Amino acid sequence: MNFTLFGTKLTEFPLLERVLPIERTALRCEFNKFLAFGHSQKEEETILSMNKMNDLVDARLKIRIENAMNDDEKERRVISSKKEKMGIDIWYNILFGKYEEARTLLSEFKPISESQLSSNPNSMIEYHKFSGYLNLMEGDPEESIKSYANLSKEVMGNDSYHVYFLALAKKALGEVEESNLIFSELANDNFATWQNAIVKNLAKSQIKLNI
Repeated sequence: MNFTLFGTKLTEFPLLERVLPIERTALRCEFNKFLAFGHSQKEEETILSMNKMNDLVDARLKIRIENAMNDDEKERRVISSKKEKMGIDIWYNILFGKYEEARTLLSEFKPISESQLSSNPNSMIEYHKFSGYLNLMEGDPEESIKSYANLSKEVMGNDSYHVYFLALAKKALGEVEESNLIFSELANDNFATWQNAIVKNLAKSQIKLNI
């Protein structure tokens, strides 16, 4: 299989061909640990996984910079890696109730995301998802719904994790019938994704609460 990077075959970059699949696997492993520990409220273990992910992102960035085709590509890769690490940090702070820290980071995350729009029209997706999530956790379901409204049905439809928080926001505003419909859909979604692994049983619990 021929993989490409920036329109160039990876086989033209032997180092990248050899290292990147290994680092992708390591990142995926640490990400799964982050999910498990973070949603089990095991803060020390979550931080350890975050630090390992950051180290892997930095190592990957070094390789990509060394093999970048021009300075513009180098800058895009630096910004992308910074955003990736900041996103995990925002997520960690929300998970552990550190909303003030998350809000500060999110205010920095926004202009970084906006700066990527010229090369990536989807660069604001994570910002809107984090905004919706954080607004809900801060007790503002109305603003949460407004944040999620910036995302297309297709984007939200592919992310049951944030659909669950959208449903919670609707429930908090008294939109019980609509929220129950969403919870039912989530509870019956049998696709094997990390999002479903987290929210499926939570959605079932919400349905039982509303019976």
